[in-house]
Amino acid sequence: MSDMVIGYMGFMAEMVIGWLKFLPKVANVKNLYKILNSISLLVF
Repeated sequence: MSDMVIGYMGFMAEMVIGWLKFLPKVANVKNLYKILNSISLLVF
């Protein structure tokens, strides 16, 4: 994996953690799946 990809994944991980801290737990799970699906489509 390139440094760019690793850096991007690290950035997105921080974003997800921010969402997890900010959103209610029920909304968390649903939005987390949406975010992960969006990331998967964009990256892969």
